[in-house]
Amino acid sequence: SFELWAEEGSPPVQTLLVRRDAPLVDALRLPNSSHVIVATAQDIQALAQNGARQRHATLLGTFDAITGIAARTDGSALLIAGSQRGEEGIWELPLE
Repeated sequence: SFELWAEEGSPPVQTLLVRRDAPLVDALRLPNSSHVIVATAQDIQALAQNGARQRHATLLGTFDAITGIAARTDGSALLIAGSQRGEEGIWELPLE
């Protein structure tokens, strides 16, 4: 399995954010938000914390292949590099 951990606070406390069977391609924390975005080779999910140890995952999109993700500096959109319907490129996914 593949894991993503966060380290915060002083003294640092480690928190397991996600554990997946599929490898993670990329991950980022949205600016000014507690949401973490994770990407596997074919899907993107937003993780929101619902308490001390519970996280809720929301599927944001699926692609033929994902090679990387980035967020606009204001957190208003995700940029996804990869391929979709046989076309390679960079897609913008607006966030609310």
